[in-house]
Amino acid sequence: MHYFLDVYDSPWWRERMGPVSQRLERMGFLMCMDAVPAFNHNHKGAPSLNIAELINLSLGPHLRYDPDNMIPWLLLPDDMPSDVQLKFFDYVIKNELNPLHTTGVAGPDGPVKCKLFGASLDLKGREKLWNQVSVQAYCGCS
Repeated sequence: MHYFLDVYDSPWWRERMGPVSQRLERMGFLMCMDAVPAFNHNHKGAPSLNIAELINLSLGPHLRYDPDNMIPWLLLPDDMPSDVQLKFFDYVIKNELNPLHTTGVAGPDGPVKCKLFGASLDLKGREKLWNQVSVQAYCGCS
């Protein structure tokens, strides 16, 4: 019987990321987004920030969630209306993440293409960012 032991075992990973290589040509990331109290969290109504972090799935499981290897990527003020948050989020995706995938970044073996493998938000975050009444599925952040 075949078990998925890691993201590398999934057909989607193999299809998108290609075969294992000795050269650094691509990296896969998981984006995780959650709101945190930014200031004076004991005060009711204190402002929150939605932080989006990138987790490098190309690293081994024991290294992915080391704070030194996680990339804080985007901050969205929680008091922004959901349509403005989504517009800003779309803008940043198009102007920052898409070029990382198409052009890549300089690496030791040439350009390294960065691919977003998945995204995760908690229920409240999905409801607010996507302006939904309720959410039916959930994948927790790390």
